[in-house]
Amino acid sequence: MENTLILDVHPKSHWSVPAIILLYIFIFWLFLPVFLFAVGLRLDMLAPVAMSAAAASTIFGWSLVVCGFSLLAASMGQLWFQGRGLPISHLPPCQFVANGIYKYFRHPIYLGFNAAFAGLAVLIASFWSLAFSSPLLLAGWIIYARFYEEPALIKRFGDSYKAYMETTPLLIPKKVKRSAAGILRPLFKMICVGLTALARRPVLFRRGNLILVTNGVFVMTGAFLFVQHVTTLFLIQGIQKSRVAVFLFGTMLSASFFGYFFWWLGHWRELIRQPWLGIKNNGFVSFGAFFGLIFASAIFAWRFHYPALMITDVVVRGTFINYAIGRMGCVTYGCCWGKASTHYGILYQNPQAKVLRLTGKKEALCYPTQAFSSLEGLLLFVLLNGLAFKRLPAGFLTAMVFLLYPVGRTFIEFFRERRLWFHEHFNEGHLSCAVMFLLGLALLFSLSPVITGYSPRPWNGHAFIEGLSLLPITLLIGLCVFFVTSFHWKRIGTW
Repeated sequence: MENTLILDVHPKSHWSVPAIILLYIFIFWLFLPVFLFAVGLRLDMLAPVAMSAAAASTIFGWSLVVCGFSLLAASMGQLWFQGRGLPISHLPPCQFVANGIYKYFRHPIYLGFNAAFAGLAVLIASFWSLAFSSPLLLAGWIIYARFYEEPALIKRFGDSYKAYMETTPLLIPKKVKRSAAGILRPLFKMICVGLTALARRPVLFRRGNLILVTNGVFVMTGAFLFVQHVTTLFLIQGIQKSRVAVFLFGTMLSASFFGYFFWWLGHWRELIRQPWLGIKNNGFVSFGAFFGLIFASAIFAWRFHYPALMITDVVVRGTFINYAIGRMGCVTYGCCWGKASTHYGILYQNPQAKVLRLTGKKEALCYPTQAFSSLEGLLLFVLLNGLAFKRLPAGFLTAMVFLLYPVGRTFIEFFRERRLWFHEHFNEGHLSCAVMFLLGLALLFSLSPVITGYSPRPWNGHAFIEGLSLLPITLLIGLCVFFVTSFHWKRIGTW
């Protein structure tokens, strides 16, 4: 691809060029590495994991540092000498650079920075800087590059950059990507066929005005497993069965209320015009339900004088099995749908599916964002319960949820079909993710590294058997959840 496109580069900003350069230097070379290492070292303090100090580790670390800084410096030099500009998004080069290093990676500067950071983490033997902060940096620059910088480059260079994106990888080399796609494509196609089959039956039962939707079966199943899991964990912590029952009913009410309350907040304009809309319509927001669980946990801890962070650690360990299964219910209902897909996805054809009811389309092929969320929930469930086998300070698992969940959810939100705000780049889900991540950081740096008697304890069979005595309460809660999430009257979407 020839470097022939020359454009005006004067930034549309009230900031002067030197000010923008200084700001980028501060963010990229000072704030970002200090922040990432601060998070990694803080996690090392709270949950220490020994790293090898062998010569091989040192060599590997230095190799990453040298290769990373070399790639970074060479890429910046190419933009300066060949592109005749600065490697800064708001002061782009005059000329489009697509050869040399940029023939192999679209963002070699970010890639080199990430490699150098990982190398330094190895050299200082910081496990969490390597295992958490480095992937966090990777996720951050991919989000920034893929969903902010590249749309701007497409506007700037048009079809030239689109063609460049087709031939040049973001991170994974094309040959590797093609090989992996060849292996995974049949599996992904089969999964999409299965998801489409689920999407064909949003209605489980209908008689007269009564409608029960299939979504309720999935949410009920997830709620049942959540309740049984949390019951077992509370009994392991030594909490009385009667208090466990109080907590379970409280969380059901709180999660249901705040799930709907957050939906009302998102539709406040319509509610001003039609006050009864929030009562008549059936709407639910997962962020609200999660807030309800945390709120109920805090009230329960305060009422019975338990450490609040011990309670929330138990709750988050069970939350994501409910989330993972419940999101599959969204597939059947047609809610939380993704953007239009051109190849694979969930094909909605049943006119009762929410995506078709609200958009007026006859059919829609959408990215399987609900399945993405379900997979994220399953991974978090496994991770959190695996970490419980390590002695941890109370609150550590809660902090990890507040840090990890919004990162994955941020990626998923870019594939959701939602109204965009903030210069048409981000939606309200991204704002919720940002707030949750900041709360996670605040919690992380407020935790005490001292291990107390309330640190998480692993799940065991004896407590599970003991918890079966509360099975009638679990079943009752499951039926209540089924009614709340499946009951519709006259038409889908209304009580």
